[in-house]
Formats: sequence, structure tokens, C-alpha cells
Amino acid sequence: MASQSAREILLEITREIEDEEPVYFCANCIGDDWLKKTAKNLTFAKHCNSCGNETKKAHTPGSIAERIKKEMQNLFQVDYGLHPGYEMSLPEIIGMAIETESGVICQTVAECLIDPDATEGDFYFEGQDYCRADFPFDSEDHARWFYEGDWHHIANSLSHDRRYFNKDAESFFESLLTEAMDTDHDLFSDESRAIKILTTGSCLYRARIANDPSLKKSIEENPEKELGAPPRRFAANNRMSPSGIPFLYTSDTESTCIAEVRPSIGDQVIVGRFETTRELRLFDFSKIHQLKHRHLSPFSPTYSERCHYRAMLQFIQELIARPLRTGDTDYVMTQAFSEYIRYSKYKFDGVAFRSVQRDDGMNYVIFDEIDTENHKQEPKAIFPAKISQALLRKYEIKKLTYETDPPRTDIANPILGPEGHL
Repeated sequence: MASQSAREILLEITREIEDEEPVYFCANCIGDDWLKKTAKNLTFAKHCNSCGNETKKAHTPGSIAERIKKEMQNLFQVDYGLHPGYEMSLPEIIGMAIETESGVICQTVAECLIDPDATEGDFYFEGQDYCRADFPFDSEDHARWFYEGDWHHIANSLSHDRRYFNKDAESFFESLLTEAMDTDHDLFSDESRAIKILTTGSCLYRARIANDPSLKKSIEENPEKELGAPPRRFAANNRMSPSGIPFLYTSDTESTCIAEVRPSIGDQVIVGRFETTRELRLFDFSKIHQLKHRHLSPFSPTYSERCHYRAMLQFIQELIARPLRTGDTDYVMTQAFSEYIRYSKYKFDGVAFRSVQRDDGMNYVIFDEIDTENHKQEPKAIFPAKISQALLRKYEIKKLTYETDPPRTDIANPILGPEGHL
């Protein structure tokens, strides 16, 4: 009986505490997912002051105000009369931010946010007008410089600091891949995600410059050896793979794979056609700018960090595809990223990215498979693609063309100055 009485006393105290707050709003009246999840679990059901329904999971105006107070100042800014006719009140921007059309919610939360000691220029001054926050960068080039900075920082760390056990690099790659895969679709749905599916029998192409008659003969007699990936001990340092780890570098067309070997006029080039032996699932860098991400709550503690990585993804395709020299720090960066993708939980068979040698071309890098049957011998690189000896084609390069971007007019010439004068 004594323990029962103690429980009753505790419940009564809880009821009194919950009754002290006269206004509650159910989670269903707020659209923001993070705010929904952070609604308080009540012991006793309350009526929502917005929709009237009973609920045991609710917010108070004060709890909402506390959660959004700081971030509202990142989403909006004070309007100093620069946008006449487009000014917004505090209740209006609250409704936009927390995704609700409930006037009573917006008004009561606004009353909690108003600072009685604020001056006219302060954000929470009573009667203040607002507009959306300005884009934080002066130009796309400024944004590119900012977001690519993290990429180059990790590249420098991998090159000159911690090559093999670099937790910062691992965290960086995990964040990028997580955001690339976090779309409006289910975890294992490939629609509208950074995924390229190559069905069984898909055609892939590899080219090799063969000016030497003896090399040309070797390719014709043994195309699998001469046009396939090299043995592990001969695998060279490449864009997506370090020396000793052979990947199969292929292209989607003959023209693209010829352009990728960068032949000169007069060179003889032999192209081999491979066909995939099973369905392949590739991480496709070229799709990143088309991603439709899941909505992020601006009030979530991880919002700023995740937005940062989502913005960085917009520049990744260019960083991955651009021509590299062996000494570039980005070489180790693309190698490390491809290795992270290879062993991620998403089970990729390779990566795809646009060719910088040919505008409409795609490159496919296929990961090798482990030869478990010959574990006592030298490991053999095995790939889910076979070459057709009967479909070798020979080309002679007759002409090369080059294109340049139009001259920049938005920046001053660093030598001549802004007006073109010394």
C-alpha cells in the first residue's frame, strides 16, 4: 500500500507540472520532422490547441521557441526596407521554418521569441520585418573554392601526414557517401540515386596504342592479356587505384576509350570490346548533381554539417574526372575514396564518372574480385567482364581537335589589371 501511495503522489505531481503549461501542440500539427521527433512524451493526454485532438506527444510554445531560436537567424535576416512589399513578419517566417499553417502555433511561438529588451535592429525586436538570408557566397567560384578546400585538406593529409590510418579521411568519405545515398528513395532502391546499373551483357571498351608491330601482334593473339587489367604485381598507379591493385578501366564507347588513351596523330590504336558477365552496380559520380535528397530539418544539430557535405557533392564530379598528373595530391584522394566506396555497405562493383576527354563519354572503373580458389598461388585479378577476340578493331588517328572555354570577363587580368593596362 505504501508503494502504491508513493506512485499516486508521483503521478499527482506530474499532473500538476503538466497542467502548469496551458498550451500544447501535437506533433502532427508541425511539419518539420526533427521537431516532431523531439516533442515531449506526456504522462496525461492533452488537447492540442491547434487541431483540438488529444495527444500524449506534444510541444509547448516555449519548447518550440527554444529549439528554433538560434537557427532562425541563419535562415532569415532583418529586412531593412530593401524588399518593399515582400517583407515577412515573425509569425510568417516561423510557419515557413517549422512547416505549419497553424496561425495559433506561429503566433504563440513568436510571442515566446520576442525580446522585450531588444532594440530596433535586433532580430527578435517586436514588429520586426524579415526576408530570407542572403546566399553566403559572392559567386559560384567563391562557393567552389570554399567547398573544395576540405577536399584538398584531406588530400594533403593523406599525402603528407597519415596515409593508411587516417580517421579524418574516413569520416570525410563516409559523410560524402552518406549524403550521396540519402535520397527520397529506399536504401536499396537505385532510382534517382548516384547509381549506375550495367545489366548482364553490357558492352565496355578498352583501347591501347599499338604502334609497335610486335605489340599489335600480341594484342591480336591474346587480347584478354594485352587489353585486360594487368596482373597485380604489374598494376600501375592510376586515378582510382594505387600500384599493386588492378582495376578494369573501361569506357562506354569506342570513341571515349580512344580519347582516354590520349593518342597523337598517326598513332595506331586497337580497341577491344568487353561484355559484363553479370549485373554490375556502380557508384555514379555523374548523377550527383541530379540527386533529390531527403529533407533536412534546419533545427537538427547535424543540419549545418550535412548541408555542407551536400553542397560539396556538387563539385565532386569535376574533382574526380579532371586530368591528373601522377604527382598530384588528388591522385591519392581519388584512390582512397574509391577504396572506401568499394568496401562500403552499399556493395558497389565499381565507379562511373564523366570523361573529360569527350563531353558525352562515360568511364567505368570495375573493381577486381578475389580469387578464392587459388589462394596458395599468386592472387589473380578477376573481373566480371570478358573480352571478345572477334571484335577487336584497329584505328589510325588522323586528326585531333581541342576546345577552350571562352575568356573570363568577370575577373581582372592578374598581369594587365582590371582595365587591361600595365
